[in-house]
Amino acid sequence: MKTHLHHYLLVFVSLLVFFSCKKDEDGLEPVVETVLIEAESSTTLVFSGNLISTKNTGVQDLGFIYSHDAKPDEKNGVKISLGSKVKSGAFNTTVKNLRLNEDFGYPRTVYGMAYVKHKKGTTFGNVLKLTMPMPAISRISPAAAKSGDVVKISGKFNHPQLAEVRVLFEDNSAKVISATDTEISVEVPSGLKTIHGMQAKVTVLIGDIPAIKYLTILANILDYSPKEGPMGSILTITGENMLNSYRQETDINQFTILFGNRQPYFLVGNTMRIQVPSGISGKVPLSVSYHGQTINLPEFTVYAPKIKEMTSEPVFPGSRLKVDIENYELLNGPAEDAPKVRLGDGAYIPINYHGRNNYFFPVPGNIKPGTYDLTLKLGSLELHGSSRITVKPFFVTGFSPASGGPGTVINIEGTFEKDRFYLVNFGEIKDGAVAQSATHLQIAVPYSTFVGKVKLSVNIQENLFTAPGEFEITRRQ
Repeated sequence: MKTHLHHYLLVFVSLLVFFSCKKDEDGLEPVVETVLIEAESSTTLVFSGNLISTKNTGVQDLGFIYSHDAKPDEKNGVKISLGSKVKSGAFNTTVKNLRLNEDFGYPRTVYGMAYVKHKKGTTFGNVLKLTMPMPAISRISPAAAKSGDVVKISGKFNHPQLAEVRVLFEDNSAKVISATDTEISVEVPSGLKTIHGMQAKVTVLIGDIPAIKYLTILANILDYSPKEGPMGSILTITGENMLNSYRQETDINQFTILFGNRQPYFLVGNTMRIQVPSGISGKVPLSVSYHGQTINLPEFTVYAPKIKEMTSEPVFPGSRLKVDIENYELLNGPAEDAPKVRLGDGAYIPINYHGRNNYFFPVPGNIKPGTYDLTLKLGSLELHGSSRITVKPFFVTGFSPASGGPGTVINIEGTFEKDRFYLVNFGEIKDGAVAQSATHLQIAVPYSTFVGKVKLSVNIQENLFTAPGEFEITRRQ
């Protein structure tokens, strides 16, 4: 009987101990620690934790929670779940492409903690704080560039991934070529509104974290039109980020344009326009140099100029000689580029524009009668007329009547240029008239003359041609 009683007593005690131990085990909750939060880059975080016990606790989830709030929780933080298949001990995870906000002014402080979810609830580890590393730009090289150029942005960028790097020039996205901890290579984009010589804001974004620097934007000379034409043609040069206006003494001096080795004339205005200089022909290379760089543009074809037509009849000293020039436009440039003409070995004389392709120049008054070659000078280019120019002499052979009072019309005979104005001397008194023909000049005796005999002479290019004999001025009627 005692034996059976002792047996039942042992069973009861054993059951009591068992259920007591199980109750204690069921009451245990897992302990989790937040060991470390560190930044691998401006957008990559590494979280490390430690799970102390999982025995008989029914762990359902394990991970981390982070946010800007000093007290992160599941409502205001970002949750990183590692799942329920966990073991006691260390655990960690890496978060890439971190974007906590889009507001550049928001503090870059991150708070994070480990958590473990089990059948009795959720246990949180200690909260750790981390200030994210900020990207910083030290310089952009070169300091001035045009669209399409590749610039190198130097600084500290905290080992970014290429895919998470963005670069903005003002509001325009740029092509990022490479990115390292200390240098980002990027292509200056097209479409910027900044004009030549002005600065554009350059924003490097690592995730949503900005770093800002400024770059001087240069004009990007791309093309011009037309591509062919005569001397004096006006070309318009086009490109991106050009100036809004061009002034002769300031903005134009920023650009050096060459046709071969000749500089053109700039036309002031709101576009870059130039005039093809004289003295060149055929295919000529065109280049634009500015800010230490040279842009080579397509060749321009200059039509060969030629003398199309010129005065064929004999001319007098001091008369006008007509020259028509083909493939030539009037130049606005320096005086040395203006068209000039000479007869024989005489000095070059500027010719006057009369209309499209039409020019006139005065035959020198002191030139001797004879036959001369005509040479047209266009810059350094000389053209020769297809025929020769005959200069005929002036003669004053006589006059009629031999006498008369003031108002009397005198017919002076000689060689004249019809419709040309001549100055006639009545002794010391001068008056003028227009030749009615190539052989006659009619003029009335001036009322300011005095009674008596005077010599009649015609003033031509400061030379006096005196008629034989004397004219007698009689008393007024």
